[in-house]
Amino acid sequence: MVWQIAVLNLGLEEAAARHPEWTVRTHEDLCVDPMAKFQVLYRELGLTWNAQAEQYLTSNDRPGEGFPTQRVASDQPDAWRRRLTPGQIETMRGVLSEFSFSTWTRAELAP
Repeated sequence: MVWQIAVLNLGLEEAAARHPEWTVRTHEDLCVDPMAKFQVLYRELGLTWNAQAEQYLTSNDRPGEGFPTQRVASDQPDAWRRRLTPGQIETMRGVLSEFSFSTWTRAELAP
């Protein structure tokens, strides 16, 4: 699973590098102050921020698990550190160390 995520992420990074006109954000970045971050993203994409967008973010910023998308946004960055065991994290780091990412460093993947 980690290898598959790494391949997909690397492909996205390489595609974005070939298209500097693309707007790129990480999930973790958008989870830190999502209301402000999404308003900036809307402006950058030429979209109009509205009450529906604000209501959607507000209503989905609540506890959830599994496939539904509701989550407390501020809990999401680095949530993997709480869910994975030290052994799983070390396995993940070993797999990911074979890839050259611009968005992840080995230090960021420390438990």
